[in-house]
This record gives sequence, structure tokens and C-alpha cells, in this order.
Amino acid sequence: MVINYFELFGLEAQFEVPNHELTTRYRALLHAVHPDRFSHGSQSEQAQAVMKSAQINDAFACLKDPIRRAEHLLALSGIELEDEATTVKDTQFLMAQMQWREDLDTLRQAAQPESELARMQAQIHQDKRAQIDALAQALQQERWHDATTWIFKLKFLFKLEQELEKIEDSLLD
Repeated sequence: MVINYFELFGLEAQFEVPNHELTTRYRALLHAVHPDRFSHGSQSEQAQAVMKSAQINDAFACLKDPIRRAEHLLALSGIELEDEATTVKDTQFLMAQMQWREDLDTLRQAAQPESELARMQAQIHQDKRAQIDALAQALQQERWHDATTWIFKLKFLFKLEQELEKIEDSLLD
């Protein structure tokens, strides 16, 4: 059985979660069960406090990450994501993936890599925002198959963004 992290935080189970509200509830929950509050309690109380704190930390990490939050909503609806190796069958997105990969290779040899890096980061940020909006709509309308497709696309964009961050770090060194 899947633990409903939204219930734990007293939130409606939906994709859009106000960050400030999530953080406020996280701090209140963690304060209530923090192991230090049970330092004079029994070993059982201390162990329960540690377990509950860990559960709250896991829930917070899940709910603040858009991909994990979407996966959690799917799990709550009884939908299991397919294998990570599943290929997105959107030809346009596959072509964009190939172009991004080529751009990454070109970036490493570019005469002005900083400006090309900034251009790519802006494009990926814009694409990510559009994908997140589409994912939110698919989840709201309970179009589970579409939601899984958007999740796979977003995972690619997040990984691509991490690769760009590594390139940026290497440029700064």
C-alpha cells in the first residue's frame, strides 16, 4: 500500500502544490515529531520519532520534486510507471532529443561556449515549463497514459539540464 504523502501533509492530492504551504507544513510536522523532543522518552517513542521524521523527510522530498510528485499521484491512482528504458513514441520529441545531444557535443567545442550554454539553458527551461504544464493538465484530467509520457520527457530534460550544469562547472574551472 502506498502512503499518501498529501494526506500526511494535509494537502489535496493534486499536482500543483504551493511551495510555501508545503514548506510550512513540513516544518510544523517535523517539529512535532523531531527525535530531540523524545530524548527523555522510552526507546520505543524515540524509535517511532525517528521513523516518523524519516517518513516526513521522504514525503517532503517527494512532494517538492515535480517528477516524483507526479509519480506519487500516479501510484495513488494505482498506475505503475513502465520501465525507465521505455521509449517515448513522440517523433517530434525524439528529434528534439537528437538535436539537444548534437548541441551538447557542439557546445563543448564552441568558440563562445558561455553564450551557447545560456541559450540552451533558457530553451530547456522553457521546454521544461511547457512539459510540466502539460503534465499537470494530464494529471488533473486523469489522462494517466499521457501523464506517464510527460514524466519520461521531463526526466530526459532534467538529465539534460544536469549535463549542462556539469559543462557550466567545467567552464568556470
